[in-house]
Amino acid sequence: MRPRRLDPAKRWLSFLANHREVIVAFYFFTVPTLTFRLLYCFFVIEHERRSILHFNVTRHPTAEWVVQQLREAFPEAGPYRYAILDHDAKFDADVIAFLKATGLEPKRTSVQAP
Repeated sequence: MRPRRLDPAKRWLSFLANHREVIVAFYFFTVPTLTFRLLYCFFVIEHERRSILHFNVTRHPTAEWVVQQLREAFPEAGPYRYAILDHDAKFDADVIAFLKATGLEPKRTSVQAP
């Protein structure tokens, strides 16, 4: 008999269900202004209670700015173990190194995942 392979979507949902109390996620979204400029909103959300831990807005996000936001969001070691992030270029090696230094294991979502 061939071993049964699980669908990747089901594995991801199982991971989220089994570890929701130790997962945080962060993401950028854009907001257009009345003067046709873009503001980048960054937020950190806790998965267990689905509460926002930190948010901030900037016109020009960089990896250094993201690291500073993460320092503010996690001033000390917390109960979190995993950090979910997408493949945005702002989440570069410096951000990953900071996450690992604070004890968070980065988990990237698949490309073009919502």
